[in-house]
Amino acid sequence: MHYLDESLTCAEAAEDPRDYLGISQLGRCARASGMALKPDVYPAAVQLESLRFWHEGHTAEDDIVARLQRAGCPVYSRQLKVTFPERHPLHERVWGHIDGEVPLVPAKAEGLGVAGAAPRLDLAILEIKSLRAGALKKLATEGTVSQAWPQYGIQAHTYALCRGRHWVAFLVKDRNDGTIVECWESFRADLAESGIAQGLRVLSDLDAGQLSGRDYNPGSDWQCRKEYCQFRDHCLRAGA
Repeated sequence: MHYLDESLTCAEAAEDPRDYLGISQLGRCARASGMALKPDVYPAAVQLESLRFWHEGHTAEDDIVARLQRAGCPVYSRQLKVTFPERHPLHERVWGHIDGEVPLVPAKAEGLGVAGAAPRLDLAILEIKSLRAGALKKLATEGTVSQAWPQYGIQAHTYALCRGRHWVAFLVKDRNDGTIVECWESFRADLAESGIAQGLRVLSDLDAGQLSGRDYNPGSDWQCRKEYCQFRDHCLRAGA
């Protein structure tokens, strides 16, 4: 194994197990999310390819944020912890860190049909995605990130709900050629509500001593491939 790959596996092994459901898990498989919260029972089988993918994604985030700032676009709340309000059933049980927040500039406000938006007062959740070749073609076909990849929409709009933001700004990078596409979306309550529903489902099932059912078909859905799901073998043994 190359020493750089070994450094990734060592860093992964040193991570403390999560005792909370990450907002970044919402929109993914509920069963896998539940298994991730019980590492003693369901240890994750993390593929080296996945570690490389995650590392490249984090590196791309830092690079894009630095480029935005050099271009004069402020990025606020970088890696801010975000959770649900107090007295919400998911408060401190579901949370995550945002890539940042950026101003809604007048030109974008007009494109979203927002009249007279104040760019220094209206902030959008910033979500940076570094995806494999072909992603931008899919985005062009679907029109929005939330249409192309619903799980990313659920996560981003859940963050927007928790922060009281009315817009989400996606920056999608094609890992093949480095092209970056900007995609703005108005807040979608339906996606945030979907995230809340899944969070409640996963945690209530765990509280009852059981796992949630599968959201995908192991025989046909790409989400169940070993390189994407760290819990595939556990899931297959657990049955439907």
